[in-house]
Amino acid sequence: MRVPPLEVILAWPTPNYTNPQTQGPTLVILNAVFLAIACLFVFLRIYTRLTITKWFGLDDILILAAFVFTFAMVVVVNIGALHWGWNRHIWDIPIAWTEGSLKLAYVSKILFMLAGNCTVLSLFTFYYRLIGESSMKWFRWVLHLALAFNITTFFVFLFLQIFICIPVHAAWTFPPPADAKCMNEGPVTMAGGAVKTTVDFMVTTLPIPLVLRMKMAPSQRYAVAGLLALGYAVTAAGAIRTYYAWKVFYSTYDATWWQTPAFLACTIENDVAIICACVPALRPLLAPIFKGRFGSLFTKVKTLSKTTASKGSSFPASSGYNRTTSNAGDVEHDTVGLDTLKSSSGTKLVIQQRTSFDMHESEYKGPNDLQPVHKTNYNAF
Repeated sequence: MRVPPLEVILAWPTPNYTNPQTQGPTLVILNAVFLAIACLFVFLRIYTRLTITKWFGLDDILILAAFVFTFAMVVVVNIGALHWGWNRHIWDIPIAWTEGSLKLAYVSKILFMLAGNCTVLSLFTFYYRLIGESSMKWFRWVLHLALAFNITTFFVFLFLQIFICIPVHAAWTFPPPADAKCMNEGPVTMAGGAVKTTVDFMVTTLPIPLVLRMKMAPSQRYAVAGLLALGYAVTAAGAIRTYYAWKVFYSTYDATWWQTPAFLACTIENDVAIICACVPALRPLLAPIFKGRFGSLFTKVKTLSKTTASKGSSFPASSGYNRTTSNAGDVEHDTVGLDTLKSSSGTKLVIQQRTSFDMHESEYKGPNDLQPVHKTNYNAF
């Protein structure tokens, strides 16, 4: 706890414990609204996994954990606002409330870190499944490095937060024990906030190379751009949270008044991050609703490389064709391995077959509900 100097305390107004100025129920209401929206998206995600794709993965477990931690954090913050004066000026809070308020603040910071990291890990899990066995080895290494950075910094700052004071209970004891050794919470919080915001930005930016490689209609590109923009809203919330953390620890001693927008930014950041992480998993649920926009999204490209000695030459009967599909329905890979034959003229014929699937009913019921349209291109070189 940042203890104000005596001259600052003497300059404070006379305490008003009976009818103090407050910031109203803004924090509680907005926390409830954003949590409800996040809850809806998590519910739709789980419903989609269990009833449509029939698959439940590690990323779903991590999102559930993130929501549980976020829910717990919102409960703690709302209790602080309603019963411990977190929406009051610090001089209007009875000294007897100090220890209880500090305990809640200590727990809320740990819950915030756990919720945010679970969401990020869920996204990393999704990215790994998205690239599957593709040839983008460089992107896989980028994921490895980003994941290592995230896990390392998470455990470092979680350790610093838990052991901000030795003994640990000194973090909420007021006045602190004489033998307590506490770190300066300001630099730890600011550094942790900056790293968290950097990770949010990094995780939002990582899919861009994948999106740029996709062949899609302009309307679909705009939809993807909208999703990415929503991810940057998480980064913006993190930047706002970091600013108010600076305000609390370096600009004013009226911590309880200025921590209200800081805690609000924390909860919005976690809620919006959960929403962003849930959106890709809702594609099987939303595709039938927006079939005009997403109807051509189910597209596969098969590339067959064959050679012929003359017109009418036969191709090998065994092509070694293999198709793998992720259980979640997010990624589908077609692999073709053919024996290469050369003609006497050295001409190589490459046949590219593109199969597009368009939905013809308002409700998508499975692969048999798609009508294939084949386009074959022949290139000789």
